[in-house]
Amino acid sequence: MRIGVLGGGSWGTALAKLLCECDHEVSLWVHSADVCAAILATGENRVYLPGFTLPAALRVTNDMEEAVHGAEMVLCVSPSHVVREVMSSAARAIPPGVPVVSASKGVEEGTLKRMSEVIAEALGRPDVARVAVLSGPSFAREVAAGMPTAVTAAAVDQALAELVQKVFSGPTFRVYTSTDLIGVELGGAAKNVIAIAAGVSDGLGFGSSSRAALITRGLVEMTRLAVAL
Repeated sequence: MRIGVLGGGSWGTALAKLLCECDHEVSLWVHSADVCAAILATGENRVYLPGFTLPAALRVTNDMEEAVHGAEMVLCVSPSHVVREVMSSAARAIPPGVPVVSASKGVEEGTLKRMSEVIAEALGRPDVARVAVLSGPSFAREVAAGMPTAVTAAAVDQALAELVQKVFSGPTFRVYTSTDLIGVELGGAAKNVIAIAAGVSDGLGFGSSSRAALITRGLVEMTRLAVAL
């Protein structure tokens, strides 16, 4: 499958590398012209993912339309605060039927909308039916190194979730599916808050009991929020 990846940070670069290794035809759009030039010169994203040689087949570009031209799937991996801007710029080059997968965690500042909602609006689509989400406990360097990782592909349409599962699955990258788009997106965003709080707890010198209590109650709060929404 031909896939356009929008976002050349650590996570976007790691996922582009993964997709290439799954034998897809991948184009990676990098916002910074300097970073793009450096990747093309060295075969490595030394700014955001140093130490990993990228596949020779990976096309790296600073031209957004070039990255998504002819794509059968588009992956958005931009920081949450620029997702609307990036996807609005890419919208004119993405045909209406092409599925978009969000790997951007967070909620939009001001509107508090989830990334799937932001993407659907930026593309001028009436709903999130053709937008999926890829989320899970994953770290870019570990995925790039081929360490075993499990994530969830979520979409309102089960068939779309299964398509994303098929596209991203590899020997060390396990993808589960879900139709709970809201829960998966909120879980991916809210868990970061709990993780920061756990780090604060450790920094204050508190022990495992404090951390366990914080994580457990954090999960309860996340569940209540997801159910309410």
